[in-house]
Amino acid sequence: MISIKMFRNNFGQLSLTFFTLLLSFLFLTSCDKSGKLEPTSGEATVEIDLQGVEFQEEDGNSSTSSSAAGAKLATNAGAEAPQVQVIPYSKEYELVATLQPISNNTKNVDGKITSKDLQAATVVRDQIIARDVKYRVVVFETVSGRYVTQQQYAAQIDINKNMILDAGKQYTFISYSLGTTANIAAIPTTSTLSTFSAPFSGNEHFMISKNTLTPTFGNNRLSVKMKHQLSQVTVSVTSTVTSANVLQPIVAIAGYMNSHNNNVNINFNNFALTYTSPANPGKTIAFTTNNTASVTSTPTILASPNTTTAMFRFTTLTIGTNTRTNIDVPNLIIKPGVRYELKLAINTVDDGYVIGDFIWARANLFRGSSTDYHFVASPELEGHYFIPNTLNNVTAVSPSSPLPGLISTTDPCRKVPFYNAGAFILWRTPTTADLTALRSSPHVIGQYNNVWGMYFGTTVVPTISNRDKYLFLPIHGYIYYDAAQARSVKNTTQGSYWSVTNTDTANRLYFDANSNIITIENRGSREGHQIRCVRNRSGL
Repeated sequence: MISIKMFRNNFGQLSLTFFTLLLSFLFLTSCDKSGKLEPTSGEATVEIDLQGVEFQEEDGNSSTSSSAAGAKLATNAGAEAPQVQVIPYSKEYELVATLQPISNNTKNVDGKITSKDLQAATVVRDQIIARDVKYRVVVFETVSGRYVTQQQYAAQIDINKNMILDAGKQYTFISYSLGTTANIAAIPTTSTLSTFSAPFSGNEHFMISKNTLTPTFGNNRLSVKMKHQLSQVTVSVTSTVTSANVLQPIVAIAGYMNSHNNNVNINFNNFALTYTSPANPGKTIAFTTNNTASVTSTPTILASPNTTTAMFRFTTLTIGTNTRTNIDVPNLIIKPGVRYELKLAINTVDDGYVIGDFIWARANLFRGSSTDYHFVASPELEGHYFIPNTLNNVTAVSPSSPLPGLISTTDPCRKVPFYNAGAFILWRTPTTADLTALRSSPHVIGQYNNVWGMYFGTTVVPTISNRDKYLFLPIHGYIYYDAAQARSVKNTTQGSYWSVTNTDTANRLYFDANSNIITIENRGSREGHQIRCVRNRSGL
């Protein structure tokens, strides 16, 4: 017969045993997000969910990993405005070059890469990697950096191909691809995360990602989005060149970018790139000539480090029957992993008046704010009055000491953007030589909308219908200091326009309403005069 005391003792032992087992079970489990208890040790399977590939962003804000511990890929700090510059092409035409980064947010129609695209070295936006394109996933222990395992996948084929790992350990996954259907060589099993690096061709779409994961017992999924490490550029060329009022086609075109390397080495831990074997003279940009006025190249990979001196060169460009060779677009800013579009437009000179080898602005300079310098809306209107070498317009002048020598950063004309795009400076305050050349051209006193001034390029006052064919400088006087009255006075009967100066005096172009005489004379630099900006057309 079992006594009550014996039952209590045995029950206590059973309770202790059960409690110990319960604690052991709880120790070996953890809660997932759904509240379900999962073991923290044992076998874990990891499925790779390849979400696609994207380019780096200019502002560096794109995510680089689905894990907060992921390494940041090639950094491109600071979003930039389009790079705009103008190169003389002929007396009537100029080449306007615009280099524009393309955002990943701008999608193509279906967002996919086809095998044909891969063969043509084409990468489209926000792409899904095409079927059977190979990528390799290498796994390291995060803490020790020790190699664990690796596996090659075929995109859209190996969707149920899993890795077997230990639950409860943190791993670092390096996923990479060359963007082709060719097999990717396995890395040595003696590799470690901190030391392993590998070479690849600078002509391939190398893409990579770094993710961390601590898998739990059972099935796990790791989302992977790789990023391109090399840049890409697409070049488009359009032309408005005409002959006998007929638009001329682009008959032949060839060119290259000079910032390219044939081989690259990447560090798997921090994704640092080392470039070798520079291409000489550069990477060929392939065009398909279709005898139209607009041609676009095949998107082209550039294995280029961060540079501000990349150059595109037309080795030949034939429009109609006219052929030009070795036309350079210099000082292009290229950053690794960013996709660019280089637009090259051959336009007529329509932003000013060509006189000799210079382009004169259509109207006088006006300062709206410290960041807004522009030309007034019509040639006869009054602009602002400036003192040489200063950015601020003036309403009064003083007899104080001379200004410092000529500095390009204090030339207000250099603050006027071309086509209101980018930061490339085209305009400048005329030199004395510019004013002398203008004075030597045909000219005549006349009116524009009842405002007196001087026309250039003609000796006969043009009719209203023809007046916009000629440069017109209106008479709006200048501001000077009257010592006898100790105040500033505005003269309004003369046309007076500054040149730049590096002394305490400056030359001005001067004429009045009562005479067809135009002169250039020295004036004290502490006077406020109108400015008509000018652009060079040297190198024609």
